[in-house]
Amino acid sequence: MKKNYLLLVLAILIGGCTKYIIKPVKDDGKYKEYFTARLQLFNNPNPGAHALPQKHRKNAQAIGFILHIKNNTEENLEIDWNKTLFFNKEYTDGSFLFGSGLCADKDSAKINDIIFTHGTFSKRIYPSHLIIGTKNGGCRAGLMGTGKLGVFLSLKYKNQELQKKLLVEVVKAEN
Repeated sequence: MKKNYLLLVLAILIGGCTKYIIKPVKDDGKYKEYFTARLQLFNNPNPGAHALPQKHRKNAQAIGFILHIKNNTEENLEIDWNKTLFFNKEYTDGSFLFGSGLCADKDSAKINDIIFTHGTFSKRIYPSHLIIGTKNGGCRAGLMGTGKLGVFLSLKYKNQELQKKLLVEVVKAEN
């Protein structure tokens, strides 16, 4: 029993020393005449918490993104949340949940957001398939892990659908 406990403590100490680096993936500039967008990772669900810096400390794996969009047009843009998907390594992996809908049905339709003419938009979003139920009946966001992570963003502009991948890469730092 003591041996198992010692191994568990050792594993936590070794795992707790892991550091991660967030590398932005170069933007291809697609649709820049319509909008500019960027992602930040965060690991604290508190709305007042800051985004993670480019290099961060132990166990600071992300649980979600802060999506920032600037409308560069004379028209409104509409975020189609039902077509905006989580990008996990090399494939899309479900939609996003946000705000008070974090514990909502993951497959339910989501209301689109509007970004007004030359306006800016920011929202904390969580990959829906990583939402975990808690003992007290609530829920929380799980860790996104490492690799290329991002958002396959779907916007509507007039009668056009604008789709773009926004990516970051999270890698373990070499000690």
